[in-house]
Amino acid sequence: MKRATRADVARLAGVSPATVSHVLNGRAEELKFSAATAQRVRDAALELGYIPRAAARAFRYQTSQIIALITGRDPATLKLPVFSEVLVAAIATARDADYFVLPIVVPPTIDDPVTMVREAIANVEIAGVLCDGEPHLHVLGELFAAADIPVAWIAPETPAEQVLGTISLGVDTAAGIHTLLDRIVIDQVNNPLFIAGPDNFNDFTDLLEQRFGRCTRQRSASWLSHAGYEIAREHLQRYAQGVGVLYDFVLCGNDLLASGYLTALEQADIAVPETVQVIGFGGHDRDMQGGRLTTVHWPLATVARMATTTVIDAIASRRQADADSQSQQPGRQFPSPLAKVSLVPAQPVLARTTMPRNYQYLTTKQPTTS
Repeated sequence: MKRATRADVARLAGVSPATVSHVLNGRAEELKFSAATAQRVRDAALELGYIPRAAARAFRYQTSQIIALITGRDPATLKLPVFSEVLVAAIATARDADYFVLPIVVPPTIDDPVTMVREAIANVEIAGVLCDGEPHLHVLGELFAAADIPVAWIAPETPAEQVLGTISLGVDTAAGIHTLLDRIVIDQVNNPLFIAGPDNFNDFTDLLEQRFGRCTRQRSASWLSHAGYEIAREHLQRYAQGVGVLYDFVLCGNDLLASGYLTALEQADIAVPETVQVIGFGGHDRDMQGGRLTTVHWPLATVARMATTTVIDAIASRRQADADSQSQQPGRQFPSPLAKVSLVPAQPVLARTTMPRNYQYLTTKQPTTS
């Protein structure tokens, strides 16, 4: 799709290109344009999807090396590995190609994400976009398409579907859990437990119910290890009093919760993994337990690298097409189809808090005798 120009807006609004620039740069009142004229220009720009380019106002021939990373998460969650791992991987991949990543937060409380992002794009020359797959951001697809800005959608779980863009990436978390369950001893599990975090991230209750026929679900007060520790203490106390069960299979929504639960079990002299198997999720904080914690690796960094590389390649293709057009060669057009959906599977990381099928190999290998 060819990006709308100032001249296109001028033709549709019936004004000069200079008038378009003045109105969209906020100078209509200062230069005494009528309210009707100013509104006609804004309406034409909106209809065509025209966005004044920041670099065009500053350095007409400057080539932008900025990739926006738009997240739709609540600001309080940005401290979690879900965001930081994506951001770090995107920054590193972009830097290797001489690009710079600019984070833009558009939380779900924003009534009009299109206007907010439109203003950001108008004030910063953006070459490409990495966009969170949160549903309230899907409306941005048309904005990026109209501005001819390549976009890759990123989701920590199910990828965004039916969105305009280059690619929509997500993580097949269920694949990682299923693979893990296939590799450990679960035949004798009687009381499976899933500890969920305070929000809806990584809820595997249904998956465990399908596998075991039952599963207790408990929501923690936070994602921190102390929350997992307190839950385990409560469970053990109720079990000692004869009013609760001993959960012999514990899957947690992240590694910190699993680490806290594991600490409480060990303080109570409960054998792990012989009596209770404990599993985390994410692979971000396994070092807290010296690498002993079985977990499922959440390939967020892989998704971020793939998305960033895809956007950079798309930018290069567009620039080559522009160069071909300027040299009188037929330039390629870039339609805005629905983004191609791609899943990256999560992978189990077996350690010493579960009983693999080859359990003896992972504990103590006996010396061989000839």
